[in-house]
Amino acid sequence: MYFALVCFSFNSCSRPGILRGWGYALQGTGATSDTLGLLLAVTVTAASVQDRDGAAEVVAQACRKAPTIERLYTDGAHGGQCARAIEQTHGIRVEVVRRPGNRSTGTLHDPQRSLWQEPARGFVILPKRWVVERTHAWNERWRRMVMHHDRKTSTSAAWVWLAEARILLSRIALDS
Repeated sequence: MYFALVCFSFNSCSRPGILRGWGYALQGTGATSDTLGLLLAVTVTAASVQDRDGAAEVVAQACRKAPTIERLYTDGAHGGQCARAIEQTHGIRVEVVRRPGNRSTGTLHDPQRSLWQEPARGFVILPKRWVVERTHAWNERWRRMVMHHDRKTSTSAAWVWLAEARILLSRIALDS
């Protein structure tokens, strides 16, 4: 059984060439990783693209690369119609991991779960979601990944893959 996680992170990127000094924008990186935290797919989009709209592309990439994915863990941004579309298109069970006591929304696969739990206070470790956040943290240890200065999204995606290659090479070096 193969599980995957999908998450988007946003970083600021400076855009040179604005008439009145520097303008700042955001760039979203959608990543799908396996439960070991290794990247399966990367999609870099403008921040104006909603998470649920970018999810289709990154999940399709992950399914081409790892066709044995059976379950996909996501955050609330990919719930509802987005999750149903992924399930119908790719035949993957989508599980939306929500913060305990989230009263504004239900869960996709567990309608019997009480929506009126006591809300969690402070930091809460959410099951499975920490894996993809750990992957983002590993990649962002590389200074180049913290601030994007690229004009093309394909260049930003290439830097993400280079950061992942650095992680894998360091693991190989530690094993030898």
